[in-house]
Parts: sequence; structure tokens; C-alpha cells
Amino acid sequence: MYKTYIYNLASKLEKAFKQSLPEAIRGILTPVLVLVITVPLTYIVIGPVSQGICGAIFMVVKALYEWGIVGGILAGALVGGGFGVLVMFGLHWVIISLALSNIGINGFDYIMASGGIGPMIGVAQGLCITLRTRSKKVRDLALPSFISQVCGVGEPLMYSILIPLKKPYVINILSGAVGGAVMGALRTKIYLFGWIDRICAE
Repeated sequence: MYKTYIYNLASKLEKAFKQSLPEAIRGILTPVLVLVITVPLTYIVIGPVSQGICGAIFMVVKALYEWGIVGGILAGALVGGGFGVLVMFGLHWVIISLALSNIGINGFDYIMASGGIGPMIGVAQGLCITLRTRSKKVRDLALPSFISQVCGVGEPLMYSILIPLKKPYVINILSGAVGGAVMGALRTKIYLFGWIDRICAE
């Protein structure tokens, strides 16, 4: 879940070394130095910090869901609206792992019922932008991103369309929060994990 940070750090280090090292040794030393720096940092800094953040998210969401209908509404809105933001930082896996754990232990999960709203809204957004945009450049990005979103991979749509256009990204977050709040209030559960979930409300 913290591979995004490692990739970003490694890419910046690679650029810095390519600019500063002499050309004769650049090809050999650049990958070696990048590994020597990133591997220890991954185990000593990036990994523990990411795990701490994920643990805090886990505890907050779980505590809210156990706090009756009001807690369900708050947790649903938080997960539904915040899922896309977590994806940006690679932290959405804590929600997914919590959902898998709930299904394994209890036979059902109520968290990803809320977290899955934003990606479903993203499917509709991708289709609408593909059909309605007048920009060929945007359409060429939106169509494959829409197909990817249908298959459950949201990063292409998020990074190529929603975030650059800004307004659709804000709409996705707000709509996800509203949908998540409704799911949380109804204590909606999923019994299967995947893009097409079997959902029912208590």
C-alpha cells in the first residue's frame, strides 16, 4: 500500500543522480544508489509511517460503525467520500483489507458497501465525459479510463480525467459521501467481494 511513496522517492532520486553523476559511471551507479537509499528507508521510515496511518484509519472507521445509526452515517460518509482520496495515497488498501477480514470472520462486510459508491459514480462520470466532451484529447483519455473503471481499476480515470478537471473529482467525493452515508444509515452489507457485490440492507 505504500509502494506509491517508494516509486515517487525512487524516481526523484534517479533524476537527481542522473543529473549529478559523471556520464561514465551514471548507468551503473544510479540504480545501485537508488536501491541503497530506498530499501532501508522503506523498512525504517516509509513502512512504519504508512502502517501507523492505516491503523489510525482502521480504528476510526471501525469505532464509528459500531456507534449505532449516527456512527454508521458518519463512517459511511467518511469512507464513501474519502475512498477516492485514499486511493491517491495508496491507503485505500486498509479499507479493502478490513472488508476482507470482516467477510472472513463474520461472513459479511458493511464498510466497502460505502467505499464502493465512489468508484461506481466514477463509472458514470467516465461514460458521461466520454460521450459529452468536445475535446478529442479528453475523449481519447476518458474512453480507456472508463473501460478501466468498469473493470475496477480507478486510477487511470482519477489521474487523467477527474483530478485535472477538478470539478468532477469534487463531485465524486461529495456524491460518494452522500451515497456512503445512506449505506451506513441502512447498515448495508456485502457478502461477496468484487466489482459486482451482492448487497442487501438490514
